[in-house]
Amino acid sequence: MTIGSYYRTFAICLSYWTCIVLAVTHVRPGRHICMEERRMARPVPVQQSYCKAVYTPRTRSCPEFTVCPQYDVTYRTAMKTVFQMQISNDYFHACCPGWTRKTPWDRGCMEPICSNGCENGGTCAEPNSCICPTGYSGTNCDTDIDECESRDHGCTHMCKNTAGSYMCACQEGFSLATDGKTCTFCFTCQPEFKNIQESIANLQVKVELLEKDKTSLLETINNLETKYEHVLSIVDGLNDTITMVIDAATAKQTQTISSAQPTTTTTATTETITATKISASNDIEYIQYYNQIESLSEQIGMLEERLEMCTCKGER
Repeated sequence: MTIGSYYRTFAICLSYWTCIVLAVTHVRPGRHICMEERRMARPVPVQQSYCKAVYTPRTRSCPEFTVCPQYDVTYRTAMKTVFQMQISNDYFHACCPGWTRKTPWDRGCMEPICSNGCENGGTCAEPNSCICPTGYSGTNCDTDIDECESRDHGCTHMCKNTAGSYMCACQEGFSLATDGKTCTFCFTCQPEFKNIQESIANLQVKVELLEKDKTSLLETINNLETKYEHVLSIVDGLNDTITMVIDAATAKQTQTISSAQPTTTTTATTETITATKISASNDIEYIQYYNQIESLSEQIGMLEERLEMCTCKGER
């Protein structure tokens, strides 16, 4: 243990504007306190002799003037005060090198000084010496320790060094256990399993697309069936109309043949021709509707075949 010191200051005020500050040094025990020698230069007054000229006035006769002023000079030794710088060695109590006070009122110097600081969360424990956290070393804790170089890391497969620590890793097809070091076989980590998962995902996408096509085809079939039923109803109506026209024309033609009057024959012939034209026109419309129905039937058949193909793929 070294000798410590602290300062206590007193102020004595002589007036409102004048105060005398007195500092009294008290020596007390304290740790890391050293005596420091300082060379100081102070101005000191000294007496110094020199030659001083003394002028004594007197008069004398001059050719041109009546009286001429004249001084007699004499020298004598005199003393004067001058200031000279005096070098002296003074001793002070101060913190030892590498230590400082935490507060100005501490008796000892208990705070170590690390000139370059402590990195990565290190703590300055002694002058220019740091206590480093786990994973770091060096005077300033600036060096990362490679834990994988030693055999104490405990990793069963691979060891990867990280900043201030390390981590374990596993080979392909294995997974890291909860202890963070042991590797266990992983079925779902196998490349074949991952390929199967990708294939299943692709098939699911294709099935979804086929389902959308199926829905669209069903809607189209329903629309075609509705149109088909509408056309059938029109055809049925046309068939009834054609049958009625043919029956009426046949009846009139029979009456015309049985009649012997020329005028009546002419009239019946004209009506027969008109009925024949109407029948031919209706036959043409009937054929057109029949063609439309046949085309719609073919389209419905094709859509049903496509729907069966989609259903089969979906079941597979």
